[in-house]
Amino acid sequence: MELSDPAASRAVLIGVHSYRALAALPAVENNLRGLSGLFMDESVWGLTGENCTVLLQPGSAAEVLDTIEKASRQATDTLVVYFAGHGLIDPYSDELYLALTDSPAEGRLDRSLRFEDLRRVLIGRSVRCPRRVLILDCCWSGRALAGGMAGRQDVAKRARVRDACVLTATDGTQQAWAPIGEPYTAFTGELVRVLSEGVDVDSSLLDMEILYQALLLGLEAKRRPLPQQRNMNMSGRICLARNRKRLHEATLSVSPREYRQVRADVGQMASLRRIVAARAVFATITVLSLAIAVWIYAFQFDVLSEESLIALSPTWFVPLMVGSTGLISLQVSNNWLRWQEDHQRLSGERKRLPWIQMPLFTAIVTALLSAGLMWLFFDFFFPSL
Repeated sequence: MELSDPAASRAVLIGVHSYRALAALPAVENNLRGLSGLFMDESVWGLTGENCTVLLQPGSAAEVLDTIEKASRQATDTLVVYFAGHGLIDPYSDELYLALTDSPAEGRLDRSLRFEDLRRVLIGRSVRCPRRVLILDCCWSGRALAGGMAGRQDVAKRARVRDACVLTATDGTQQAWAPIGEPYTAFTGELVRVLSEGVDVDSSLLDMEILYQALLLGLEAKRRPLPQQRNMNMSGRICLARNRKRLHEATLSVSPREYRQVRADVGQMASLRRIVAARAVFATITVLSLAIAVWIYAFQFDVLSEESLIALSPTWFVPLMVGSTGLISLQVSNNWLRWQEDHQRLSGERKRLPWIQMPLFTAIVTALLSAGLMWLFFDFFFPSL
């Protein structure tokens, strides 16, 4: 199971919210805005603006069919067609029609989009993509399942049809809901919620079957019309979205409680580093101070003879102090390096430390600085040595 290639796929989102003779559906405009935003979101599908066509208030059935046909020629992976608006039934043929702006409330339906015409475009010879998804959010939309999108077998072969899925807001006898006060219609609102939040399943992708089951459970819990779905061949495995719930968990990789514990551990290590560094600096100053004090005491009170002081000249004393200072700085640097490694392990970062923070470099620099300071000290206090 893999995500449909956003670069080789196309989506056509059609919506009619204002009518001359039918009740307005203001939520439809939000439907298109919400779905197009999710389809173009990198964390959901990742379509580009060019690959996601929004057709709001189309002027005629021909405009709708031309737009879909153009997208079907461009798509080489998956084609998604979505319609939101009123659905009408031909009282003579019992066929489904998709209402457009000028559709009358009753009577002639020639100003509406006949679903059979839409179906024929989707299975026509111009279709290059092997996978197609049709989503209908309108009254009586379940009637689209009667014909499906299979077509005759020979037509399917010529059109290179492999997988096709039809997802509808209702069955063939129910009206779709557009709850007052809600930003979306009932069906599309649930679809937007599922795509935005993800589904609690053991999969990083949402195929059409997982999507349908999530919609069914969500709408059933809200006592709203139940969606219907028909899959041809393996169309239930078509994936249009990443599972945001699994994506979020994989990004975080730890629970909020564990994350807080990690932050606390990092803070404790930072405090420990400062304590170790302070102790090392204190030890260095103490050793240097004691050594200098002993030297001054021996020189001032003649504890050692002049020959002994000459024997213990800076030629021997300085290397001793430089070595001890270098060892102490090496220990400090090692503690710092271990803290950095622990911090990266706990925080998940992988960053190479700059060479200036390496223990050996720090020890050498510290030793050279201490040697210079010692030579200055002896040159100032004991110019005769």
